[in-house]
Amino acid sequence: MAASVWKLFCTLFLVSSSNALDCYECHSNVDQGCFSLNPEKISPTPCPASSKSCTKVVQKAPFRSDSANNVTSDERVSRFCSPVTVESFGSSCVERVGTNKVNLRMCVCNGDLCNPAPPIQQSTFLILSLLVSLSLLTVGRLL
Repeated sequence: MAASVWKLFCTLFLVSSSNALDCYECHSNVDQGCFSLNPEKISPTPCPASSKSCTKVVQKAPFRSDSANNVTSDERVSRFCSPVTVESFGSSCVERVGTNKVNLRMCVCNGDLCNPAPPIQQSTFLILSLLVSLSLLTVGRLL
């Protein structure tokens, strides 16, 4: 009897600790707390088994303001589960300019809840580039 209970417990534990991906899913034009992610308003969503990544899309365009939802920004943010793998995407983020000068930035990542912000590598690269540039400017002034 004790062995059966132990097997049942182990089975339930393994099922509950599966490798399903969790992402934030929201659209800033309809969900408050999505633009600058507010985890108190936007809860993590378990992704379907077909999802391989979390995605964040930032669109900049001349969107009409929506007085009903008090949306006046020219930017919209969408976060969602995606079947695209980071490897097949070719890069963690891609930027494009489309029709009517709509700017699109799409970032793909493959960890739980990794779509609140752009990947850290790009932020780190930007900070390091800024520090190197400032160092070179300072050294140039000293010479």
